[in-house]
Amino acid sequence: MVFRVRLVAAVMALWLTLCFAASAGVPKDSPIPTPSGRIGSGASAEGSFDLSNLRRVSLSAKGKRYDLSVCKVSDTDYAVSAYDKTLSAVAGAFGAKLSWHDRHGLTVKRGGKHYNMAVGQRQLPSELGGRELDFPCQIINGTPWVSLLGVGDMLGLRFTVDSKASSAWAEGLINDVHLEGAGDNQ
Repeated sequence: MVFRVRLVAAVMALWLTLCFAASAGVPKDSPIPTPSGRIGSGASAEGSFDLSNLRRVSLSAKGKRYDLSVCKVSDTDYAVSAYDKTLSAVAGAFGAKLSWHDRHGLTVKRGGKHYNMAVGQRQLPSELGGRELDFPCQIINGTPWVSLLGVGDMLGLRFTVDSKASSAWAEGLINDVHLEGAGDNQ
């Protein structure tokens, strides 16, 4: 029994070492394997989604740098994995909480409100502006993928990705302006 435990531990250690060694030399703009370990297309109800152009970008938010994996899905939008820890970290930096639930899809808690983006959902709720998304929430190879624009609207942020898909920015949006006073004393 002890021998089996040691053998399993040795095999796991070797596997982790190989995984880290293999990923250490990966250039920042190279394709990233999906959780299944393959790079390629995943079929969905909405058609094909090509994971071969998945890229790592350096995301700047609130003075910090994060690595975020994005995949261009239209001229104006990118897909991101709902499991990406960077999304949760950025949401937290702006005072929100982001989570994935298989039954409800992507959930954002922000300012005492909850927003959801379900699988297949193409339009955001009217309270978030009702934006029609180029890319609906989809599950591909077991991984949920969401629209970066949609996530931004849910978080009250604007995500901008440069034309080379190497850098990105997250900026808070002004959602409400309140004027006090009257006349010249506003």
